[in-house]
Amino acid sequence: MVWDEPKRESNIRKHRMDFADADDRFEWADAVVEAAKPGPDGRPRFLAVGFLDGQRGHLGHQPTAGEPQREESL
Repeated sequence: MVWDEPKRESNIRKHRMDFADADDRFEWADAVVEAAKPGPDGRPRFLAVGFLDGQRGHLGHQPTAGEPQREESL
């Protein structure tokens, strides 16, 4: 996963959740992933609902061709 560093810092301040934690601790195997509204650039985005350390979480992400997925919200 990759992310925008200012967005990551804002997410930590607002929600006390770090994008860096999601890659290893988000339970992808049990998550429900649905298509979300496309990004401003028209690329597809997805919302995953699952568990992070036993607590329900929502992770917004955008696949990028040939690169790691881009995290947008947690």
